[in-house]
Amino acid sequence: MKILILTLTILLTANAATASTLNFNGSFQLLDSVGTAVSPTDTNVTGWFDYDFAVGTGNGGEFNSGTDLLGSPWQATDVTMTLNSDGMITANMLFNWNGNIMPGVVVFELQATPNPLATTLTTIDGDGDGILGNALTVGAKAGNSIVLNGTATVVPVPAALWLFASGLLGLFGVIRKSA
Repeated sequence: MKILILTLTILLTANAATASTLNFNGSFQLLDSVGTAVSPTDTNVTGWFDYDFAVGTGNGGEFNSGTDLLGSPWQATDVTMTLNSDGMITANMLFNWNGNIMPGVVVFELQATPNPLATTLTTIDGDGDGILGNALTVGAKAGNSIVLNGTATVVPVPAALWLFASGLLGLFGVIRKSA
């Protein structure tokens, strides 16, 4: 019984401390090969992604907006993130413009915010061409660089989960005491 309680406690605290879902709010823009804006800045970007802070990777997530960009809706899905040795995060994703699927990469610099549960993600020149963002290499928007900036905030573990976990621990204690 002690092993079960200890295991449950460790799993709850370890998972909550490292793996998190983050909500994203920010902006999106495309730049051409000389850095000129190809699109207006879309400031209605929302999304989410999973990230494990202990390992430095994330799998799963999406970014989207209710605003049409260059005449059609867009969405980025299948987001995977990796922490680089230089402290930057590389995000790979699939962009979908009105049914045209294009793989894209964005390299983010992380900046602290006054909120300890939030961080600012700022796109840097990830492909070394002197233009912010990374250029798309295939698809209808090939040659244009992706600039995705915003704030990611950790989604807190609901209080109900903590109450449920403490209730389970209490229940195990009562069962053990009566046995």
